[in-house]
Amino acid sequence: MLYGLAFAGLVMSVWKVRQRLLLFGGVVLTIVLAMGTKFFGGRPGYMTLYDILPGWSGIRTPGRLVIWTTLLLAILAAGAVTAFVEQARTVSEDRVPSRPHPLLRLATLIPVVLVLMEGLNVTEHPVVPLQPASMATAQGPMLVLPSDPLMDMKVMVWSTDRMTPIVNGNSGFTPATLGEIRELCKTFPDQASVDRLRALGVKTVLVLREEVKGTPYEAALTAPADGLGLQRTEAQDAVVFTLN
Repeated sequence: MLYGLAFAGLVMSVWKVRQRLLLFGGVVLTIVLAMGTKFFGGRPGYMTLYDILPGWSGIRTPGRLVIWTTLLLAILAAGAVTAFVEQARTVSEDRVPSRPHPLLRLATLIPVVLVLMEGLNVTEHPVVPLQPASMATAQGPMLVLPSDPLMDMKVMVWSTDRMTPIVNGNSGFTPATLGEIRELCKTFPDQASVDRLRALGVKTVLVLREEVKGTPYEAALTAPADGLGLQRTEAQDAVVFTLN
């Protein structure tokens, strides 16, 4: 609908022809920039500005520039809708009283209704898994196993009930320490992993029974912890190791 109204704004609009052409040129330019390296390798284009202009190197995703495309399309579309409303007013000047017919007024709302209908969110949203009961009472700082980028997203959400410090995390990159812990704890509990976690100040390690299946951390469910100074607790949803 936005594209359609913007295209109509090139033909019928309250904007002058020069303004319409400038807006259209801006739409094309911002689309090219938003395509990044998908447009002739970005040269000329996004990569050219990335190398020359200050601040552009801080934009991780050129696709974010599509906001300018949307804004310029909206201005073009607004010109068409405004022209339609003014035309309706002109047609109604000979009426007594000189007001647009109620049906004509309703017609001016059609573009708004269509845009709103098209923008209705019909995306299915999955239900966030509930926090394991063992995690709700475990002492922090804690490490929850398994640990990987997707699993850690759930762990971060779960940790917000008490804002318990956790080792798990996920962002645009994996910190070196987190990568080291993930790799080291594939053999947890052993002396190397336990010593490293103690050095970080970790008090509890939760091994989630269902989530850990089929991962490199699954062995921790049954691995012995003798001689490591650990307190092992069997819970319904996890095996809880307390680092004394």
